[in-house]
Amino acid sequence: MLCVGNSLLLKTTQTPHSPNVLRVYAQTGVSALGKAILHGQAVGLSQFLYALRPDVRIVGIISGAQGVVRLLAAIAVGPLVDRFSRNTLLCGCSLLGICTHTLLAFLITWPEDELVGVKLIPLLGASVALIGVYDALQQTLSDVIFADSVPTGRRCGPYSNRQIVCQASMLASPLLQLGCFTFSTSNDWALASLRPMMLVGVGFGGFGALLIASLDHDKTLTSQSEAVHVASADSRKIAATCTTCTAMGDSAKATEGAAAVGMGGLSPRAVGNCVGLDHAVGSCATGSSCAAAGVTVERMPAHTGSAEYVEVSSGTMVTMEAEGAALRGAANVEADTAERTAWRVRWLIFWYDILRVCSGGLVVKFISLFFSNVWNLSPRLMAVVVLCCFLSQITFTSCVGKLCAAYGLRRGAVCLSLLLLCDMANFLVALVPSLPVVVVAWVVREGSLGAVFGLKKSLMMDHTPKNCRGRWNAVDSLQSSFWSGTAVLGGFVVHIVGYSVDLIIMSLGFVVATALFVPLATKR
Repeated sequence: MLCVGNSLLLKTTQTPHSPNVLRVYAQTGVSALGKAILHGQAVGLSQFLYALRPDVRIVGIISGAQGVVRLLAAIAVGPLVDRFSRNTLLCGCSLLGICTHTLLAFLITWPEDELVGVKLIPLLGASVALIGVYDALQQTLSDVIFADSVPTGRRCGPYSNRQIVCQASMLASPLLQLGCFTFSTSNDWALASLRPMMLVGVGFGGFGALLIASLDHDKTLTSQSEAVHVASADSRKIAATCTTCTAMGDSAKATEGAAAVGMGGLSPRAVGNCVGLDHAVGSCATGSSCAAAGVTVERMPAHTGSAEYVEVSSGTMVTMEAEGAALRGAANVEADTAERTAWRVRWLIFWYDILRVCSGGLVVKFISLFFSNVWNLSPRLMAVVVLCCFLSQITFTSCVGKLCAAYGLRRGAVCLSLLLLCDMANFLVALVPSLPVVVVAWVVREGSLGAVFGLKKSLMMDHTPKNCRGRWNAVDSLQSSFWSGTAVLGGFVVHIVGYSVDLIIMSLGFVVATALFVPLATKR
């Protein structure tokens, strides 16, 4: 299925190459396939737990337990990734993932209801919770490495590509399930039918844990992947320094500074022999350049470290000092404005995601039960529905990614349009009593929502400094924690008032979340 994704990838030939990019693609694809089988909407953990004990509240409680553990892990993971050696953390994460998936495989194959006197369902819950810890760590690490391996301003293509790889790999999940139930004598939700597919999912999850160790933080980009507001602020400061040199007649040093700005230099002290902002108007390098500018009278030492002196008139010096101060002041004001804008972008996306996952968690863990219990779909038909959902996601993601990359469309506006389409589809699923309409609406809902993820993530990383990306990439783990946590509430809502009310609550929550994305519509 990675080949399917590769054929749809956006062309990013102008992007500086880092070997981590292809490695993250591979790790994302394999891990996504494992998750799609273990936690998917067709044959997944929800159906497996329901087969062990037919009670949606048990499904919700175990999902909630995983969410609580993952929430605690995500809180610690962000600062951990920013503070300690990422290569060491990558190796430790790989080992943790292999161990936890091995434990889950053992419990799935256990033939009895108890193990050493303990019921199997609590043990499965504990095992899934441990996998939640691994997921929080591996997701944050892979996201940080990927963000640092792609240059700022060119993330739309690579992030859309990563999302396509993820969706194309997940596409294999319903295909495997469809093939399994097609060539099997059984087409029901019994344990004997579900156990083989669960083991396949565990196997891919363990292989994804092995691949996480192949990432290398030492091969990431440096200043090219810095946040846009940080890089632009420093470039403006360098430009102000160079403008001062030009005003004083030192055209050679101004040219060196301009070249440093063009190369993405981040320190004013790196610009030739120009001094920092605190000495931006200090002097020029040679007396000849100032003489050419026609300034004479007062003598001041050159900043080259030599004993040479430059003759400058006091009146001209005062004027140039004032101009330099004005330039530095304007640069600082623009830097502060850019930082506030970046802060606002990050937090709007954060709260949008929190509301979205809290609302989605009420339903997503139970959607396969909704189709099987309310609409009596068999495993084969459910696999077809999920297959259509993944095809929809790939189509939407590929189209919007190409449009943004080719025509420079505003990513914020594209995301908002997709979310409005998703909201309309949610209400159709909740309110229309027709199976064809419900299936089509759910497929459109999954496709439009899935296409938002890559664009949204690229927009956020363009406004997140490199030294904070561990914490902000841990936000995704926090979101997944809330998503799993609200599944507990969703299980009780379904048990008490049914699936329709649960779907309506979810749809209303998505509308509120979409409203938070409106201020981001102007962002490219």
